[in-house]
Amino acid sequence: MAKLKKRRKILYSLLLILFLVGLVPLLISDWMLIQINRDVLETNQKILQQNIAASLASEISIFLERFIEQVRNVTLALETSLQRGGQTSSMTGRDSYEILEGYVTKYAHLRKIFLLDDTGKGIQAGYTFSDEIIDDYLLQGFESARRGKEYLSRPRTLAELQETVVVFSYPLVPQKDIMGVVSAVISLSPIQRLITERRVSGYTIYAADDRGYLFAHSDPNRGLAQENMSSVKLVQEFFKAKGKTSGTISFKLPTQNTSRDMVGTYVPIANVGWGVFIQVEERLAFYSVIIMIRQTLFWGLIVCGLVIIVGIIFARRISDPIQKLAKATHSFAKEGFSPVLEIKAKNEIGQLAETFNFMTEEIHQYIQKITNAAKLNRELFIGSIKMISAAIDEKDPYTRGHSDKVTEYSIAIARNLGMTEEEVYKVQVAAALHDVGKIGINDEILRRPGNLSPEEYELMKQHPLKGAYIMSPVEQLKDMIPGMLYHHERLDGSGYPQGLKGGSIPIMARIITVADTFDAMTSERPYQDSMDPERVIKYLFDWIDVKYDARVVAALLRAYEKEEIVVDFKKKGEKK
Repeated sequence: MAKLKKRRKILYSLLLILFLVGLVPLLISDWMLIQINRDVLETNQKILQQNIAASLASEISIFLERFIEQVRNVTLALETSLQRGGQTSSMTGRDSYEILEGYVTKYAHLRKIFLLDDTGKGIQAGYTFSDEIIDDYLLQGFESARRGKEYLSRPRTLAELQETVVVFSYPLVPQKDIMGVVSAVISLSPIQRLITERRVSGYTIYAADDRGYLFAHSDPNRGLAQENMSSVKLVQEFFKAKGKTSGTISFKLPTQNTSRDMVGTYVPIANVGWGVFIQVEERLAFYSVIIMIRQTLFWGLIVCGLVIIVGIIFARRISDPIQKLAKATHSFAKEGFSPVLEIKAKNEIGQLAETFNFMTEEIHQYIQKITNAAKLNRELFIGSIKMISAAIDEKDPYTRGHSDKVTEYSIAIARNLGMTEEEVYKVQVAAALHDVGKIGINDEILRRPGNLSPEEYELMKQHPLKGAYIMSPVEQLKDMIPGMLYHHERLDGSGYPQGLKGGSIPIMARIITVADTFDAMTSERPYQDSMDPERVIKYLFDWIDVKYDARVVAALLRAYEKEEIVVDFKKKGEKK
């Protein structure tokens, strides 16, 4: 019995050591890598949902502005006609009716249009339908327009037309003593079509008004039903933001018997208080992480089983070499998961030593594979950032490839400033995204080959703020946002958007400023020829401590002299 008890004690001790030293570090490292991969995946998921929602919100806003402008065109045409007719012209005359008919025919989404005098009497053109709510909206629009104010109703589904519409009313003032109202019933079917075309398997996309009622949905039937979504946590967060900011949250979506974990994004539609929403189940969004966890648990159990088997088989007659084994197991993790046990024996103990060394080698290789996977995921994240920057550059044909070159130059400058690789990585991401705010700038301004007007230039100056705003919901980018936000600041305080001076401008932003200027001046643009890089560097030195940081410009020069920065420059007249 005494020997049996002693044997059990050795067995249990061996199993405990193998478990604690061999399996626990593996599980901890696996868990840490899973968390890293999950963070990267969550960041990419948020960026994807934010981009889709922001794009839809922008297109919906453009559509609303377009149809409002169409009603204004009708009003202008009627005012012109009535002014031309003078005292003999009537709002209810044949000319006015023909104008209404013409615009109903011209605008595919104009379902009905009214021209009313200040007593509420007048003419109409378009479809015939009956709806008490629409009648109420028309009355509200009439009263608002009589007071000289535009009116836009909430969306309303018309059962007769099987589509959702809104009412827009606009005041008509053809002559000093004459007042009228133009009211239009506009179909929102293009918005429904936009959302249907953007539909992705597993994702739910919808648009709701300021009360949370649907007016468009990836399932068109739900959009027509105008379902009330105000009880959904995602919509409630939109209400809290009061239509001023966008956001991405995780929330639970109640179902009949249980609830589902979701990831959702909301983006406001400008000026109307409505919003665009995208949501997807976490299990679909983070499916690769779930698979990784399962694989980790599977292999962890296999390793645990191997540990137990090895301990039971080779626990006999190891009292002498047990100290050597214990010492080896204690140094197991410290030696980088490499074989460290050296026991020369041809019996079971020798076999145990070989098994132990084999196990550590396998674990080392497995850790290396996981480490390589983490590196790959980081490269994928950088790839996603490059795709975003490339998409921004594509909006402006004159700066195609600009973000890539600014990123390349910024990396070279950062390294020549002696920054750590982690700091260089942050500079790389900030430089790649420095112009992401241009997604919110009108394409006509971006594509303008000549000089911008003062008003257009003021709009263009908003792109750093827009970029910071777009990326602010992404937690992993918080350290990079200052580089994006302040890359147009100058040391003398004459820059924008906040007029920062000197050391208050982050070093990351000062690096991107120099890289941005260097690429802009050495690149061919419609309004300028490309300049010799050395001439550009001299220009940068001339403006040290006014626009540019002396250390940053010096680092650019070092990178250029070491050919870490190469510019494909040809003098004017030479063939490239």
